[in-house]
Amino acid sequence: MRHLRLASDPADTDSQPLDRSITVKDAAALLGCDDSTVRRLLEAGEFEGHRIGVKKRGVRIYLSSVQMYRERNALAKQPKNRSSESTRSPPHRSPATTAEHKEAMAFLKSIGVRFSPR
Repeated sequence: MRHLRLASDPADTDSQPLDRSITVKDAAALLGCDDSTVRRLLEAGEFEGHRIGVKKRGVRIYLSSVQMYRERNALAKQPKNRSSESTRSPPHRSPATTAEHKEAMAFLKSIGVRFSPR
């Protein structure tokens, strides 16, 4: 996990500028997703952060890392313009005029099946 560093590791302080860090829950709220999704993205290297606590079990994610992720993925989340599609009516289907269709319709009518044309 190169994207995570220990909070008490002085060797990495020069390579990573000090940044405000947030909890996994806060990052999930910012992104509008579940905590487990944020943890998977953290494992995949999408976010940078550091471990905290005596047993190094807690994780904090750099806010700038979350903001950069949102910027990278902003294009993928833009809604498509569907206004022109919503005004169009569905394609018109002409009735089948094949001999098989006419025969099937005559059979249905003879056994009492009622139908109405559209």
